[in-house]
Amino acid sequence: MEFSGAGRVDSGALPDFLRDNIGYLLNRNARTLKEWMTLALAEVDLGFHEYVVLRMLEMELAASQQDIGRLSGIDRTSMVALLDRLEARALIIRSRDLQDRRKHKLILTPRGRKTLTHAKRIAGKVHQRFIAPLTPEEWQGLKGCLEKLILGSGENIL
Repeated sequence: MEFSGAGRVDSGALPDFLRDNIGYLLNRNARTLKEWMTLALAEVDLGFHEYVVLRMLEMELAASQQDIGRLSGIDRTSMVALLDRLEARALIIRSRDLQDRRKHKLILTPRGRKTLTHAKRIAGKVHQRFIAPLTPEEWQGLKGCLEKLILGSGENIL
């Protein structure tokens, strides 16, 4: 799997007005990582958002489609179609929540866990390739700075 421009560093490539634009820097990196993940996850026939949903279920961050949509930013219409695809492939099971009949509980199936195991391996390789231009110290510093920004935003983390 080859990603265009992967690992290439040219510190003079960005004009100052972009280098100083935090929105551009964060968005551009997020977009590039998402594109690389999308290409790589095709190997296990998963889209980026499908991978996100499976990971959230595995980590037990959310159990209903409403909670996953809220946490992931996936809109309701897209979420229903996405879950339909995952269910059709027997990667998840949707069932009515006995406590609240308006909600659907989502359960990762054994097949879903197996697919996710392969997908996590792929994602790990993509992540490593994405941060390859950074030294380990730079990566640790970047993680710390990004976490500080998230915590400093005052918004709910999850």
